[in-house]
Amino acid sequence: MAALVALSLSYQGGERAVVEAELYLAATRRPELRPLADCWRTALVDVLTLRFPQDRSRAAAVFLDGVLLDVLSNATPLEPAAVTAALRALLGTPVTAHPAAGAKGRISSIPS
Repeated sequence: MAALVALSLSYQGGERAVVEAELYLAATRRPELRPLADCWRTALVDVLTLRFPQDRSRAAAVFLDGVLLDVLSNATPLEPAAVTAALRALLGTPVTAHPAAGAKGRISSIPS
């Protein structure tokens, strides 16, 4: 979880993050851009779903989109602890067994 929070808060001023935010906003006016705008969120949901329920993973991805916009547009950065607490509240407890995890349970490659 700490790595996800650090990555989300590190986008300040990054060209890729600005383009991503602009793409999201352009997709509100141009529906043909929506599938492209949804690519990053879908990928993040897919990764989170390895450890968390689908609905909670999607909610967390949408929250992180908001974090991205805040990082890009706010002079006062969010506190990592606040973002972590919000993510923990959204995601809840990791599932202990997922088909991709096999018989051993949790997937160890995703930090909590």
